[in-house]
Amino acid sequence: MSATDGLARGMEVIDTGAPLSVPVGGATLGLIFNLLGEPVDNLGPVDTRTISPIHRYAPAFI
Repeated sequence: MSATDGLARGMEVIDTGAPLSVPVGGATLGLIFNLLGEPVDNLGPVDTRTISPIHRYAPAFI
């Protein structure tokens, strides 16, 4: 998913079928993200390759 700037009624769009996902893991702790999973705290890119859909069960806490 990306920004919707420039979209207008009647324009053709493509449904990728992919769920909305965000980066997860230790590298994301303490950072602030927008709805699209992009960092917004000006601390640079997030060094993680692990992403997870936003609609899922919470992981087990041990």
